[in-house]
Amino acid sequence: MVQGYSDVLQGLGRGRVILASSDQSVNFNQKLEVIGTEVCFGGQMIDLADFHLTLRLFRLFAIAKYGRCNLKEILTFVYRLQPCSTHTARFRKSARVRAVKLLSRARSLAIKHFDDGLDWFSYDHQSRTWSLYEGCELLHVHQRFHA
Repeated sequence: MVQGYSDVLQGLGRGRVILASSDQSVNFNQKLEVIGTEVCFGGQMIDLADFHLTLRLFRLFAIAKYGRCNLKEILTFVYRLQPCSTHTARFRKSARVRAVKLLSRARSLAIKHFDDGLDWFSYDHQSRTWSLYEGCELLHVHQRFHA
């Protein structure tokens, strides 16, 4: 994933994160862009100014290595929860449920506003990770920031 979450969080305030295809043989000519509070994909745009957690989730997947994240990364980046052994089992379960609900809501938004033919935020049981969409591990991640 990324080295320092706090560095990334500070750098993404007005940042532009682009996820674009690096393999020309695969028909993924569309790209995901996170520009400020707007998420763009395939010529469509969603303004997530009022949905801070969903915006952080899209940003996380845009910067994640191979577009994949596990639950620990989602909880740390989106909810800013630090791994801690002092959390109760009930709190940990509640955090997991909130993360899965957020992924479900983001999936619904992506299907509604972007490409409904893609399997958005798909879960891989073997690696226990989510991907931005099925096949996104073939993508190359670029980051650019506005001044």
